[in-house]
Amino acid sequence: IYYQIKHMLRLPSDVIAKAINIAEQILTPAGMNRYSQEISVLNAVHMDPQAFIDGIGADYASQLADFDFSMFGLNLSDTPRLLPGEMQVGVYFLLLLIPILSGVISLFMSIISLRNQKATMGGGGQAAAMTTSMLILMPLMSVWISFQVPAGVGIYWLISNAFMCVQTMVLNKVM
Repeated sequence: IYYQIKHMLRLPSDVIAKAINIAEQILTPAGMNRYSQEISVLNAVHMDPQAFIDGIGADYASQLADFDFSMFGLNLSDTPRLLPGEMQVGVYFLLLLIPILSGVISLFMSIISLRNQKATMGGGGQAAAMTTSMLILMPLMSVWISFQVPAGVGIYWLISNAFMCVQTMVLNKVM
């Protein structure tokens, strides 16, 4: 998700470096995605394709312009935000759903962990106090981080946490 040009398009590193420089000129350093410069390149190529054609060549520029980073109508490079801005309402709510579900699943995982700790350790002492504080902090951190990273990372995190919840419940039933 962070290095899609490198890993998915397999462009040479010197071409990627040139493309990042061109994107910085188009978007300015403040407009660049702080977590992935390659996402910024993919956004900038649509703003000024000619700059990329002139800088890295028509073949590479067309590969960048044709790259589809969407799934189920959602651009996975978009970052969820609290206010929709210029974003379509449906897309905004889908993006907003990612941090919310991430927090809910993280809360559910914390509750499962708290319940399992009480069953195995008797539920008292410093460990229980730490687990209780994590019950509150982990969902909040999950929501905050999901607002900071691209939607694809948030979806990955959400799905892996959901599988972890199922795995923990199954293992606790069996063991």
